[in-house]
Amino acid sequence: MTQLVVATVLFLVLHFGLAAPPVRGRIIALTGEMAYRGLFSLAATVLIVWVALAYRSAPYISLWAPAAWQHWLAIILMLPATILIVCGMTQPNPTAVGGGKLPPHGSDMARGALRVTRHPMMWGFGLWGIVHAIANGHLAGLVLFGGMTILALAGTLAIDAKHALRDAERWRDFAAATSNLPFAAIVAGRQRLPFGEVAPWRPAAGALLWVALMALHPYVIGVSVLPA
Repeated sequence: MTQLVVATVLFLVLHFGLAAPPVRGRIIALTGEMAYRGLFSLAATVLIVWVALAYRSAPYISLWAPAAWQHWLAIILMLPATILIVCGMTQPNPTAVGGGKLPPHGSDMARGALRVTRHPMMWGFGLWGIVHAIANGHLAGLVLFGGMTILALAGTLAIDAKHALRDAERWRDFAAATSNLPFAAIVAGRQRLPFGEVAPWRPAAGALLWVALMALHPYVIGVSVLPA
């Protein structure tokens, strides 16, 4: 359990510490952009493998006994999670890694899933972490999935702060036209539901991924997603 905690904390420190703009800038000044990216990717890979191995060997310490409704809630909420992940990975998005520059002022700054949230993929992974922590009910699961939830949802704030530093004026416009919290901009009247803007294949692919994850879960993870 100690290894799992240490590995998870180091994984978070890597992303929120070494990837923070001031620290990242200093390292790049010393090593160069390509070397930084290579070292960061290597460190991230080593740490995520360590996290996975530590999770597999961690002792089972029960925190609560998940009820059947918690399993069904996790199954249901994983559908919007997979749809958000697919939309976030396939739709152009300036807040994604390598997503490019913010849209110019005066244009339709947010389209498709970005009308729901400017961080669809991060919220998809955050939702994945939350429902898995609830449905497992043990300490190792809380550490692992809680850590991944923090990485995803706190990561949205770090991304916002990075863009605000890079291009304050455009970011102010983009942030005003969107929301971090899903549907918040729509509820506030700053956006509308993206009917007709999300290509049908994207939610279909998300639903297919949802079905595949449920079907493969017993074989890959070793545990059925259905309540016992």
